[in-house]
Amino acid sequence: MLLSVSSSITFGLFLLPMVAASNLPSFHPSSCVGEAIPFTQLVKVSEHIVNITVDACPGATVTSTSIELKDSLLAAFSPHQKRDVLDARASPSECSNPSICHCGEGCTLQCETFSSVGGDPPPQTGDCLTLGAVLRQFPAAIGATFVNAATPARALSVSFQSCTVNFGVFPNEPNVEYCWDGLADNVVNVNNACIAPHVTLDGSCTAVSNIWEMSVTGHAPL
Repeated sequence: MLLSVSSSITFGLFLLPMVAASNLPSFHPSSCVGEAIPFTQLVKVSEHIVNITVDACPGATVTSTSIELKDSLLAAFSPHQKRDVLDARASPSECSNPSICHCGEGCTLQCETFSSVGGDPPPQTGDCLTLGAVLRQFPAAIGATFVNAATPARALSVSFQSCTVNFGVFPNEPNVEYCWDGLADNVVNVNNACIAPHVTLDGSCTAVSNIWEMSVTGHAPL
């Protein structure tokens, strides 16, 4: 499962520490000379500021201000340019590589509590709904999908205020291409089933294929 522990994100047995970073012209882990490392970055999406954490090549220049999504570290994880036509939402038609496409795949939702483990505040339902709305704006800026890998087995994360969504691929599994609007739907589903009705503080959803998992957890607001 994906857990949030203090200011880190845990996926399986792997720990993703939070490290300050800025934009790089070529930073995707596949292009690195040497091992990629996790970075965090403040990104502006319309009127909202979100915090992203992804793996990138070392050597970034630290910035203290937010940047546009199209210029962010996250943009290199999208195999598409921005979406100029409206594809079927959360469906395989959004993918660039059918062999690794998981858009539209169902997942098994589980209400769980992670936030109290490391002291992070629990996610607030309003922040999670806003996060879902923000994720739906990603396709127009950086493309409909993103590609995440099991090696290194770290979770990609996007946070808005108290709410964080984590997405990771289980160890020894192939790369996964997934759609931003599907991730947005998952955030809203976890919120509506677990967080809003106060069933648990957080929640997760594990793919039917058991290859990937997402979770919604607490985050200390920026």
